[in-house]
Amino acid sequence: MSIDLKNKKTTLEDKASIYSKRDDDISEKERFRNMSAKERLTHFTTYYLPKLAIIIVVVAVIFYIVWVDFIH
Repeated sequence: MSIDLKNKKTTLEDKASIYSKRDDDISEKERFRNMSAKERLTHFTTYYLPKLAIIIVVVAVIFYIVWVDFIH
């Protein structure tokens, strides 16, 4: 026994706009330019700040080790 779904829309098609296809033609640089200042700050803190913090900590630890062992 099968269900006849011809010409019927499901609730997913009717209500879920989040499942529609994105427009990825815009580059990341253009998308960043079109954001407001608050959106830029949120985007930076979400994506780049954790990576930047990790890089700074790693460089600081390496610099400390070099300073203590070789320079001092």
